Amino acid sequence: MTIRLLTKWSDYEANTIITESPETEAGLLAAKLAMAELAGGVFTAKNKPTAIRVTTSRPSKRPDVHRSAMYIGDSISAATISMAHLPRHKAVRWMTAATPNLNTDGSFVKEVLTAATCPSGNGTLRYYAADSTMTWQAFGDTEGPRVSITIEACFYRIDSGTGGKEVYLALIPRWKPTVDRADTFNVSGTIKLRNNCASNGVVGWTNTLLGNPYDVIYPFCISSIRAADWWDARAQWQDIYTDDSHIVVCTNDVNSRETALQALINLENIVRSRQDIGSNVAVGCLLPYDDRTAAMTQAAVEFNIGVRAMADRLGLGAWDAWPYVGLTTGSGGYAPGMSADKLHPSSKGGYIIAKHGPVPLLAKRVRQMFAKPFSGAAYDPVNAPYGSFLVNGQLAGAVTVANAGISGEVPTGWTVVREVGSTITAVSKAPASAGAVPLPDNMPGFYWSVAVSNANASAVNGEGIRMRPSALITGFAIGTYVSFEGEIRISGTGIQAFSIIHSTQGGLAPTSMAIDQGSSAATQTDNLDGDVVRIPFRSAPMLVEAGATSMSVGIILLMNIGGTATIELSPVGLGLHPVSAPA
Repeated sequence: MTIRLLTKWSDYEANTIITESPETEAGLLAAKLAMAELAGGVFTAKNKPTAIRVTTSRPSKRPDVHRSAMYIGDSISAATISMAHLPRHKAVRWMTAATPNLNTDGSFVKEVLTAATCPSGNGTLRYYAADSTMTWQAFGDTEGPRVSITIEACFYRIDSGTGGKEVYLALIPRWKPTVDRADTFNVSGTIKLRNNCASNGVVGWTNTLLGNPYDVIYPFCISSIRAADWWDARAQWQDIYTDDSHIVVCTNDVNSRETALQALINLENIVRSRQDIGSNVAVGCLLPYDDRTAAMTQAAVEFNIGVRAMADRLGLGAWDAWPYVGLTTGSGGYAPGMSADKLHPSSKGGYIIAKHGPVPLLAKRVRQMFAKPFSGAAYDPVNAPYGSFLVNGQLAGAVTVANAGISGEVPTGWTVVREVGSTITAVSKAPASAGAVPLPDNMPGFYWSVAVSNANASAVNGEGIRMRPSALITGFAIGTYVSFEGEIRISGTGIQAFSIIHSTQGGLAPTSMAIDQGSSAATQTDNLDGDVVRIPFRSAPMLVEAGATSMSVGIILLMNIGGTATIELSPVGLGLHPVSAPA
C-alpha cells in the first residue's frame, strides 16, 4: 500500500508519500499520522515548504459568544461581500472598472472601488514597473503619491492628489505588469455600505442565516486568488485577532495530484497562523466544477480528504457540501440549478451550501439572535434617544392598498409598490387583517405578509415588489449612526433575489445593505430548497452625513417568470434607530 504522511515522521517531512511495511503503515494510519493514497507509486515532496508556524499574541481568553470573524477565500467566498480594508461604517462607490492594460500580463487588478466623495468622471490608474508602484488620479485632480506593490499585500488604498478621492484596490500582485501600464475609466456606480449579508454567495448566505452575528468582519476574499497568494500576503492578516476564522480557498490551486498536495500545505500554513493568534478556525472543502476532467476531480476529492484529515489532526471544524450540490454520477459537476456558471454556486446553491456547511459549525459559538428593541418606542432626542425613526414600527392598522398590481391591506403608514416591471402582482395582508399569519415561537401578534406572483401574461424575469413606509423619514440629526433591523420570512418558487436596504436622500445619498442581492439574473434563489426561511436582519451602523434630508427603508423581492412567493415582515423588533458610535 502507499500512504501520505500528515506530519513529520522519521526522516520524512509532512505530505511525503511513502511505501513501508504493512505493519508500519497500519500503525501510522491508526495513529492518524498518515492517510491512505488511492494511487500507487512513491512520490517525494521535494523542494516544497513544510507548514510554517507563525506565533502572534493570543488573547487571555476567547469570548464565549463570538462577535468577530475573518473570511479568507477566493471567488467562492467573495460574492457580494466587502473588502477588509474599506471604511467600516461609511459607504463607498461600488463600480465595475475596465483595466485591460493593467491586466495584460494576468488578472492583476481584481476590484476597484472609490471613496464616496471621489468625483464622477474619468480617473486614471497607473503602474510603474521600475519601482513596482501604482498611483491614482481622480477626475479633475492631480496624480497622487506612489504606493509600492508587493506580494506581501493584496488590498491597497491609493490616494489621488487631493484627499477624500482615494481608490480601494483588490490585487493579485504576482500578476503585476512587467512594463509601465495605465488605464483610464469612468468613476460611476452605486454608493453603498455592505455588511456581508446577502441572498447569494456562500459567505453572504452564511451571515444572513446566522442573523448577522458579527460586529466586525474582515473579508480577505478575492476572485482568482490562490492559497499561496494569501500566504505570501500574510503580513496583511495574520496579526488581526478575530473570534472566528472561516477559510474556503484552493479553488484555483488544485488541478492535479501534485498541486493538491501543495495546496494542502499552503492551507495548513494559513490555518495554523489563525490558530496561533487564538482564533476558532473552520475550513471548507472544494466544491464541484462542471468542467473538471476526471483526473482533476480525483485531485479535488483527494484534497478534500486531506482537509478532513487536517481538521481531525489540528482540532478544527471542517465542512464538505459536495454531497448536497454535486451530481452523484459523471465527472463531479454541479447538480441542476446549483451553479450559475459551472464553477460558482447559484443563489440557491449558496443557500444550500451555507445551510449544510458553515452555518452549523459557526452557529455553535455565535450569538443566536441580537437583542430586539421594542418597535413602539419612537425616537425622541431626550426621552428615547435610541428609539425608532419609523412611523408605526409596530405595523398596526389595516388600510386598503390600490397601487398598480397590488391589492389587499397594508399597515397604516406603509405600502407595497411595483419595484420593477409592469405585470407582477401582489396581495397584502396586514397584521390586523382577517386571516393574518401568526408569529412563530408562541409570540403574540401576526406578520405583515405579501403574496407575490410573476406568473401573469407577458411577465419577464426580474420583475419585483417593494414593501416600504408610505412617506420619507425625517427627524434625524446629521452625525448620527443609524441601523435598520427586524425579521422576515420568505418562501416560494421562482425567486430571483431579495434585499433589505436603508437609504438616505440628499447629499451623497448612500444605501446601507442589511441584506444584499446578486447582480446577475443568473444567480437565482429559486425555491430555497423548499424551506420557509426565517431571517433576522441588521444593517451595519451607517453615518448620516452632511446633506442628508430624509431616509427610507425597503424590502425588495425580485422574481423570475412563473414564480410565486410569500414574504413576511414581523413587527417584533422592527426599527430604524440610532446606535452608539462604533469603536
